[in-house]
Amino acid sequence: MEKAVTLVATPKDKAQALLSAAGVRLTASHDPDGAGPASAVEIGNHFLIWSKLDAKNAYGAADYDLLSMTSPILVLESAVDTDTKTVRFHQDGSERWSATFAGADAGLTVAGRLPVSLERLRSDVRTDKVGEVCRVDAAIPANVFREITGFDAVSGPPAGLMRLSGELPRLGVPIGSRRKPWWRFW
Repeated sequence: MEKAVTLVATPKDKAQALLSAAGVRLTASHDPDGAGPASAVEIGNHFLIWSKLDAKNAYGAADYDLLSMTSPILVLESAVDTDTKTVRFHQDGSERWSATFAGADAGLTVAGRLPVSLERLRSDVRTDKVGEVCRVDAAIPANVFREITGFDAVSGPPAGLMRLSGELPRLGVPIGSRRKPWWRFW
């Protein structure tokens, strides 16, 4: 089953609003390797939720819209088994911009105006790694997230993660148990 890692960041002073909107709370349990379904940590000026779920149980646009009603959120989604990565910004209940790399065939798609220069990110990646343009574009979503939050998602889970408990996303599904209705057996 395909796994998806989702990072949701908000300004540090909006952390409690994000947790409340998500219907979760921080626990006293450490999650050093980010193996739990959802954990959180403060990184620099941002509060970050780290979520690792089956791709079919991962967040969706409706979840981000709900969460962004109380605080602006920056989201990085990465499907572990495929080469799909998306960075998006939601505020006041709607998506403002996004960049998605959906594999070498589809390439990079940008909607709205990114707050960082796409050309500069491409040149930075080209100086770091020599490769094809599609490999450069594959790194763009994570690099946009890093430019804004200061966290390099490619390096793995951040240090200091604390487990979350409650319902995440807010659509009423307990962490780790998003189930189909009994009548939907396919």
